[in-house]
Amino acid sequence: MNLINLPPEIWITVINYLDTKSKLNLYNTSLKVRGFFVPINFKNISLSRSTLATIRSLKLDLFLDVAKHVHELNLSGVPDITPAALEPCMKNFKNLITLDVTFTSICLSDLGKICPKTLRNIHINFFKRPKTCYVEFREKWDCAKQVFTEQQFINVHFIVFHFMSSFFPLLFLNELPRIEYLKVDVMDAHKYYLEGEYYPEKLTNINFSRLRYSFYNCHAALKQQLQIDFEKVEYICMTYSKKIVIYVSPIFKHLFPNNSILTVKVKNILPSSVIQENAIFHAWNKSTTTFDEKLFKSILEDYKDCFPMYICMHNILRRDKINVSTNWYCLDESNSFEKIVKYNAKKVTCTDKMTIPTLIKFDEWDRIRNITFLRISNLYFGEDSILLLFSNCKRIVTLDIYNYYNPTNSSLDYMTPLSKAMEHL
Repeated sequence: MNLINLPPEIWITVINYLDTKSKLNLYNTSLKVRGFFVPINFKNISLSRSTLATIRSLKLDLFLDVAKHVHELNLSGVPDITPAALEPCMKNFKNLITLDVTFTSICLSDLGKICPKTLRNIHINFFKRPKTCYVEFREKWDCAKQVFTEQQFINVHFIVFHFMSSFFPLLFLNELPRIEYLKVDVMDAHKYYLEGEYYPEKLTNINFSRLRYSFYNCHAALKQQLQIDFEKVEYICMTYSKKIVIYVSPIFKHLFPNNSILTVKVKNILPSSVIQENAIFHAWNKSTTTFDEKLFKSILEDYKDCFPMYICMHNILRRDKINVSTNWYCLDESNSFEKIVKYNAKKVTCTDKMTIPTLIKFDEWDRIRNITFLRISNLYFGEDSILLLFSNCKRIVTLDIYNYYNPTNSSLDYMTPLSKAMEHL
């Protein structure tokens, strides 16, 4: 049967399963095939982390033809994107709702040049070093605030590359229309700081319904205080240095049990010395949030990927770190662990304490057949073990291996073609 003779609805379904690169290849096969592409096939386009990650891709026939139908465009990490190069391309995206330009040369001061009027969700790098010079910075700051006023953004995601600038996103939103969800990732990429003049403005209101701050590998000798009025928010703050400590408002104290792994501290106000190194801070505006069981359940679902269930096989002991079911298990022994799990595993982490000579000693493969993530260390395994693993677990997307005994190039080369689903090794 000639594929061209398939009904259009079959083509639409098939095309929807393809990634952006595959859609492009199919689109370029013939003019007749192009006729099967419909707007619904291009609601979301991602050029991030692919061979299409270049500004030139936006000038290809496919993207010129479908740009007006695109609602979500992900350009995160595309290396050659500049404001000048992207500005003419963005004129084609007349119905764009979500744009991601994080980890590019574009930052918040460039937003006015690349922002379609329809845009409501933005992921972008924050200003470059906003503390360096107030006089030069004020004009860019005010222009970007004007764009936010006009656009009425719903969801905002900032990337901040300087730990000591991490308070500025909240200050930037001061007196602007309320954001439903503000997410800020602080990547401490620079270990030096200039003592510049602070922006002479005080935070006067809570301009978000929900806030998430994430701090990654920030300067251990420095501390940061989020100058939030804690009378107006409920919060959860998880910090990790040598151990995990969670600070919570009283309303959230029942979500996290105190145990040997977690230390939970109930505080009305977050101590000013807490934010440093690695931390995740969540806050919810009291005036716009309903604190009910539905919210509590969604919070636990967000946090469960931070806490696998630990299983001590020597004592046949299960330790639930938080009060929610999880399908991620952390093991100190693989032999027959599947017999005591509550839920079929999707992610498995084998700890450094595992000393068995081979990786695989499972009795009931059905319990782990659908795992998508596997992390192992301090283990020896050869081609037989690898074959056994991938013949039973065909959906592994991420395999994380380090410090395993007597590795050989042949064993690494052998595993790659065995899992068609594997993307990260």
